[in-house]
Amino acid sequence: MLALAMLALAGSASPMQETDEQRLARLKTVPAVDLARAYLATEYTLTMIGMARQGATVHLDGGVEVTAATADSVAAEYQQRKETYASVMRARGSRAVSGPHIMRLKKPCDEAGFFAVTPRQDEFRITLVLRHDMGQDEFSGVVVEDVLMLHGDDPLDPPHGRVRGDKVELATRAGRCAMVLARGTGDPRPSARLEQPDRLPGTWEGKWDGQFGVRFTIAPADSGYTVVYEWQEYEGGAFAADTFRAYPSSGRSVRSVFGTFEIDFEWTETPQANAVGHFGPRTRRATLTRPE
Repeated sequence: MLALAMLALAGSASPMQETDEQRLARLKTVPAVDLARAYLATEYTLTMIGMARQGATVHLDGGVEVTAATADSVAAEYQQRKETYASVMRARGSRAVSGPHIMRLKKPCDEAGFFAVTPRQDEFRITLVLRHDMGQDEFSGVVVEDVLMLHGDDPLDPPHGRVRGDKVELATRAGRCAMVLARGTGDPRPSARLEQPDRLPGTWEGKWDGQFGVRFTIAPADSGYTVVYEWQEYEGGAFAADTFRAYPSSGRSVRSVFGTFEIDFEWTETPQANAVGHFGPRTRRATLTRPE
């Protein structure tokens, strides 16, 4: 649940009591980070109210209970506040974030590969389209003056940071690793020559951290390889599957385009390989062999 006091920005009257004129005057001087957080929190609350329209009973802090019967009236108040926030944000301006970017996790999680990011910005609203080895995701947010803030897992602690030149460091208060968004394209396709490429295609299997089953089925494609990646979400569970592209990164290894996976091969009489998977702050390892 979202605290109504936070939505109104701490230290003000309850949002159900504050007039539009009072709110507008106050918002002209509040820190940009607080204005951005209030706008995103209001969007989140409107989503919760939408659940009430579907029959759920939603409880907001401050004693407000929202049901299907009251959803429209409560939503109207929050929609009006959202429009007020938007008006102030337009007046205060937004730093432009445009062109190709790369996003990486900051230390101690800097081994987790990278994302190719395409920003789409419309006034203060922004969407980051992140391409990675398993497809792409979109994250929406706002830019208020030089503050970029995105919707996150915790609506009370969204990732945010200040745009400094061509770079912004996005962090939460509770997060272990910040995300660094910087303008650029990176080098998404490693280039090397494998020592024994004919021995690479086929299926390799093992267990992540000796516990969760994992399989890589490798086939040549477009000067690199198409890899069908299969994994268990929990020990003994069913296998899920996805596909990524990989290219030789040394004489004995291949790496996925965005660095999530790297597999090193040992060309002994009985072939063996060592796989590393970077999943955000967590790195998993597996010894791979050919299935019998």
